[in-house]
Amino acid sequence: MDVVVQAANLLRDQKDILFRIVGREPERLRGDRLVSRLALKNVEMIDWLPYHELPHQIERSSICLGGHFSTYEKANRVIASKTYQYLAMRKATIVGRAKANTELLKDGRDAIMCERGSPESLANCILSLKEDRDLTRRIADNGYRRFREQATPEIIGKQLGTILGGMLN
Repeated sequence: MDVVVQAANLLRDQKDILFRIVGREPERLRGDRLVSRLALKNVEMIDWLPYHELPHQIERSSICLGGHFSTYEKANRVIASKTYQYLAMRKATIVGRAKANTELLKDGRDAIMCERGSPESLANCILSLKEDRDLTRRIADNGYRRFREQATPEIIGKQLGTILGGMLN
């Protein structure tokens, strides 16, 4: 949350960029305080959405922030579930450069990767997609293709079956 809100602060003069953040406690409270302290007008905090409304919010977005952007070690080991959602909806996605993300995605082809813990890096990635619509389209299309090839529930289910089958033999 902190990295995203700080990136929004760096981009506060970009009048055509709005950060729409959906989240609950405890992150939400920290985010609200930081947005208020920085007097940001380019951040819309949404407390909670029913699951069936998330695709509508995602559809409205030009660029999606898949995360993880923190420097916590767990962020290096897992791909955020929202990253899969964004890829599946053919959205240009920015993720943190992490071991897990690089196992599925190639930077500059399937997603844009920023340095975790760096609001400056995240802001620069957002600007590069904003300024290059062809790149945004390519990232969205390639990310979607990668999802369809490697990350659908059916594909992951088969992979898990193979792994578990091997453990039982």
